[in-house]
Amino acid sequence: MAEKNIFSIGFTFPGNTAEYLSFDSEQSLLDADIIVFNPDISNIYNTHSYYQGKKRLHDSCSFKLKENTSHWRRELLTAFNSGKTIFIFLNKLNDVFIYTGTNEYSGTGKNTRTTNIVTSYDNYKCIPLNLGKIIPAKGSKINPATDLKYLAHYWQEFSEYSNYEIYLDAEIGQPLLKTKTGNKIVSTVIYGNKANGEGNIFLLPKLTYNDKDFTKYKNEQSYWNDKGITFGTKLANCFIQIDKVLRSETEKSTAPDWVNDSSFRLKLESTYENQIEEISQQIESLEEKQREIKLELNKVGNTRRLLYENGNQLEEAILESLILMGFDAERYQDSDSEFDSVFKSDEGLFLGEAEGKDTKAIDVTKIRQLTTNIQEYYDKFDEFPKGILFGNAYRFTKPDERAEFFTTKCLAMAKQFNITLIRTTDLFKITQYLKENDDNDFKQLCRLKIFEANGTIVEFPEIPTKESNISKSKVKTRKTKETA
Repeated sequence: MAEKNIFSIGFTFPGNTAEYLSFDSEQSLLDADIIVFNPDISNIYNTHSYYQGKKRLHDSCSFKLKENTSHWRRELLTAFNSGKTIFIFLNKLNDVFIYTGTNEYSGTGKNTRTTNIVTSYDNYKCIPLNLGKIIPAKGSKINPATDLKYLAHYWQEFSEYSNYEIYLDAEIGQPLLKTKTGNKIVSTVIYGNKANGEGNIFLLPKLTYNDKDFTKYKNEQSYWNDKGITFGTKLANCFIQIDKVLRSETEKSTAPDWVNDSSFRLKLESTYENQIEEISQQIESLEEKQREIKLELNKVGNTRRLLYENGNQLEEAILESLILMGFDAERYQDSDSEFDSVFKSDEGLFLGEAEGKDTKAIDVTKIRQLTTNIQEYYDKFDEFPKGILFGNAYRFTKPDERAEFFTTKCLAMAKQFNITLIRTTDLFKITQYLKENDDNDFKQLCRLKIFEANGTIVEFPEIPTKESNISKSKVKTRKTKETA
């Protein structure tokens, strides 16, 4: 163990030259002299499903992540305010959805549907700093941004083991390392206020080593080899030397215990402390409100995936559109089968397949797959769903500049096998309207158009205008009066 007490959260020092703590530990950081923090949650919360292409943690894991995050955010801030030296490895951005603990209910009686409300969350919420926008990007070409000063020896020893998985869009603290091109910040240092006894926080590129290079085996047990122990010792010593130099510059006389007696305390201290606490609570509340608004913004903007995405992202956007139209829609997957979408309403049962093409029309390949899926569904459930092929052809071309969405053979085969075709650009217009208008009549019209299109491309109804909505409202009002 190193001569100073180093706590390392989520990062293992080869040779155990630092005390390892897991991300779900409840350990206080005030017992440490130096803190190394690795905000990695990628392999911790494995009980999950998927939402909008990202992990959606289940209830218990969502609660645990929030609890762990709050713990480390609080501990890191307390450690910084207590003069600790903190090193944070900038791991990749682990962006997930978590349950908020609140539900929404729709329908009545047997048709009541419960929706668990989720919110976006990531591993950097445990860092008590405003890092601005975090950009996911990988690379290994890193250059000093300035005189590295305290970090010079560390970078000399460990630059070859360092790579970046994110960069910071805003400049905070004093930048130390930047990308070779673009001058994006991948390392910075935040120096605390010396007069207030605050510590220092170094944000460093991710440090990676190969376990196999540092491991030996005996009687089927693994041990650190000499190379690993040397690496770990050298790493710990680098951090100790940085801490030692920083402390020598800020060393103050140790205050005797009697100084803390209330008789020597100024009234203004309590006033300022209360103000700081109040402002901290306001900041936390505003940050939470900002996260909620950003989530809503992302949810609204995600509709555009219908115009340019393929794969899982396109499938997620289609499911959202179908649900908006009043379908009960979901993916289906078991040990034998996987279907992009299965959806139903009073109009009927449907099975969907989605395809996006970069620079060409949708061909017959997906029609063949869809007919196979329909037969497979029938074998499982003794019910034939109507097949729907969602196509996003020429997905990188503006919608009004695209050529035909489906090839001639695809159109012919769709007619032969009674497969309905839907252009996702048409679906975008429908979704765009329904996200801003809860129009049940229009939803039903859209579902009928899908149901009635047999082997052809769905021609959705015209998007209602404000004038048509006003006229429809007048008609309903008149009918109500006549009935009365």
